[in-house]
Amino acid sequence: NNSSSSSTNNDPPVTYPKNSEHANTSPTTTATATKTSSAAPPKKTYKEIQFESMLSSSSIPLRDLRKLAWNGIPPPHRPIIWKILLGYLPSTASRHKATLARRRREYKSAIKQHYDIPDDTRTNSEQETLRQVLVDVPRTMPEVPLFHNDRVRRCLSRLLYIWAMRHPASSYVQGINDLATPLIAVFLSGYFGGKDCLDGEVMGDVTDAMLEEVEADTYWCVCVFPFSNVYICDSTFCKKHEKRLLFFEGRESRIRIYIYPVLHN
Repeated sequence: NNSSSSSTNNDPPVTYPKNSEHANTSPTTTATATKTSSAAPPKKTYKEIQFESMLSSSSIPLRDLRKLAWNGIPPPHRPIIWKILLGYLPSTASRHKATLARRRREYKSAIKQHYDIPDDTRTNSEQETLRQVLVDVPRTMPEVPLFHNDRVRRCLSRLLYIWAMRHPASSYVQGINDLATPLIAVFLSGYFGGKDCLDGEVMGDVTDAMLEEVEADTYWCVCVFPFSNVYICDSTFCKKHEKRLLFFEGRESRIRIYIYPVLHN
């Protein structure tokens, strides 16, 4: 057909990039790809580069990590660094995977032993502890949407009760729940690139497997603290001892937990 041939010949030629990878790409796709590739990723800060370099070491130098972490940790690195500084994970990176798998299995066994049992098998003291936990958890962090979520509350209830059963000398006291909440929030953020999860919006994307891992990791990190040396304290105490404290700070003022020098020993 002469008319269609003439129309085709009058169209401007389509020029593809010389790179052979784009030889079969349409003009629209090429333009979109060029526009996307031109958006440079955000530049990393010097501190982020320092943390990444340290975490890439086969053996992480704890003294240097503590020093670097003193003035704050970039959100994407907080979950792994908190676990290392608390002694939950070893400084040898190659042992992390096996350590996590073992401790998470042990926590599952603890759930079967202490929590997933008939109520009539609990002693009066155990029933009273469970009642205290179940009353306390809904009142924990009332201004933070993440802790309104029923799944998160079940995790918190379970780990607090199991902690009390395994620490009969102190058992459950108010305040231990406030120690667990920043750990839950930070460990959960690790599945989302360090994103702030306190608004609870990520819960639609959180699988049961993720939440089980967060619960187990939180439990073991709470177990790390010798409670005779841990204070959930007011600003007067903190100012007096500020040189000996390392604080975990969240967006909300009530997620500010001050740890007496556990992380420096």
